[in-house]
Amino acid sequence: METIRLLIAPNKIGYANYLHDYIYRYDYQNKDFAYQIGDPSSYNYINFILIEKYKNEIVGYIAIQLEYDKEHTVSLSYYVIKRYRDKGYMKEGLKEVIEAIKK
Repeated sequence: METIRLLIAPNKIGYANYLHDYIYRYDYQNKDFAYQIGDPSSYNYINFILIEKYKNEIVGYIAIQLEYDKEHTVSLSYYVIKRYRDKGYMKEGLKEVIEAIKK
């Protein structure tokens, strides 16, 4: 998937390791989320990495879990690297992912 500023790619071990290390070094209060990122197949989530197209830098992470209960709900988790927060990257990424789910 792609937006104006982002490439949205399936999570891979290299991406996961980068984010996992980043959280442990610079954003330790979110360490619990780092466990999910560390394993791309964890918790039966569909995992995506957001990459800033022009800088080729990882911006964040989106995880989707389909709940197979009577309400058929979807749970979304996400994480944004600090220097990319409050710039609309996650809104842009989530909008694209949600549109893809609806198709």
